[in-house]
Amino acid sequence: MALHQSGIVTVLRDAVEGLYHEVATGSSRAMRYGKFALIALTAFAGMGAGYMGYRWYVSHREEQAQYAFAAFMKTYYQALHGSADERTQALLGMKVVAEQNASSYLSPYFIAAQADLTARDGRKEEAVTLLDKALVKTHAQDPLLPMLRTKQALIMMDCANEAIQKQGLARLAALAKDTNNKQRDVALYYLGEYEWAHDHLDAAQGAWQELMAMQRQEQVAPSAWVQLVEDRLTQIS
Repeated sequence: MALHQSGIVTVLRDAVEGLYHEVATGSSRAMRYGKFALIALTAFAGMGAGYMGYRWYVSHREEQAQYAFAAFMKTYYQALHGSADERTQALLGMKVVAEQNASSYLSPYFIAAQADLTARDGRKEEAVTLLDKALVKTHAQDPLLPMLRTKQALIMMDCANEAIQKQGLARLAALAKDTNNKQRDVALYYLGEYEWAHDHLDAAQGAWQELMAMQRQEQVAPSAWVQLVEDRLTQIS
């Protein structure tokens, strides 16, 4: 990257020096138009160098973020199996690292892991807020997006606040109905689980049968949830 940037700057510098020589030894008309060209070329050279510098900055930033994320996830997995105090300490450190990498493309992933551990620590509403931040930062085409939305809906359904519970259920139902949702099978499975847990067997059966039908229609690789759904449907029938 550095060699490539240096080569471009050298070419632009030589071009500017050549044009300056022509202007300095030419006619007044050549000088007049040449000066405008000189200014434009100089500006272009500055923009070119600035662009290459920005690309280098982004590349360096993302490289550092990847190293940080590897260490971040190691802390996350250790905290999953640690004590409550260890989890609390891990979350404090994870918050700092997530903030340090807030401008990275990996930022939503930092926040999502932080939210998951926060929810496991019993702070469900705080986890929902963190996932709001992650969702805002997540690109519309990112395959993580529907998973984050489903995760947030499930955490909301597990909150103590009944209003938030209802919002979470509504979001999960919407994700289960969304035919553009690439992770629709996950939403359908958990919607069926919710209905099953509340003895709404017809509703549970409907969600799971739709998951099975979706698999047949789309002729895709079997969903990881199919076997679980088949077992549940057998129990219902």
